Amino acid sequence: MRLNRAEVLALAAFVVVVLGTAAALVAGARGEPRGTPPAPAPPAPTLPGVVLAGSGAAIPLLSILASEYRSATGRAVTVAGSIGSSGGLLALKDGMVHGALISRPPSPQESQVWRVLPLARTRVGLAANPSVPFDSLTQTQVAAIFQGALYPELAPILREEGDSGTAIFTTANPVAAGGLQSPGRRLPTAYTDQEMERLLESRPGALGVLDEGLVHLKKYRLKTITVTDSGGDLGRTLYLVVPQAPSSELASFLEFLGGPQGAQLVRASGYEVP
Repeated sequence: MRLNRAEVLALAAFVVVVLGTAAALVAGARGEPRGTPPAPAPPAPTLPGVVLAGSGAAIPLLSILASEYRSATGRAVTVAGSIGSSGGLLALKDGMVHGALISRPPSPQESQVWRVLPLARTRVGLAANPSVPFDSLTQTQVAAIFQGALYPELAPILREEGDSGTAIFTTANPVAAGGLQSPGRRLPTAYTDQEMERLLESRPGALGVLDEGLVHLKKYRLKTITVTDSGGDLGRTLYLVVPQAPSSELASFLEFLGGPQGAQLVRASGYEVP
């Protein structure tokens, strides 16, 4: 599909609006109780192509899938910047995007209103700059590093309070959780997965919680640190949330995602197919 100049300008303006209102969306999401039933789904946006937004954990993989889909079909799919799972759902509810990317399980109410599609599965782990001189730690060592009592030359990085990936990691590693939740000192905080990636890549000695799928996509620029005594489920599923009756263009993209080519791309990117 070749967009005319008016359609391109409309799409560009829309993406700017989505990114410009990201902070407001996320702020509103933090104040909204998790159990509040969402409003009835509005009509899908009438912009050309397909526009998706939401969790930064899903954006790199969806960008790959969207690029391959466009190469195969000539149809545009725009993956906007990270506004978080809740921000993506708010944008979908307000009719600002065609689909929301979320990295936590949908609530029963969300599953009733929307069509929720599992896209990929990965594990949450401890990622590090390649300069970190070891490949494994115990939970006690992880806690001590974040508290500054062990390897003080390292540069641990936190995620914001309420981050779903950190919740998975600390639930599976309760001893390590003490260091992440109460480090006893001021540590840098990443507010998106993309910011965590950037800090881990740019700071020697940096380490923090990140999906292993994202580490795989970074190839040699990041490494995974194994927590040898981890005792819980570190698995995480990424979802695409769309209207119950998607547009024909969105339906075409969903068919691609659910087909053999989509599954092959998910696996080649270091993720599992749910």
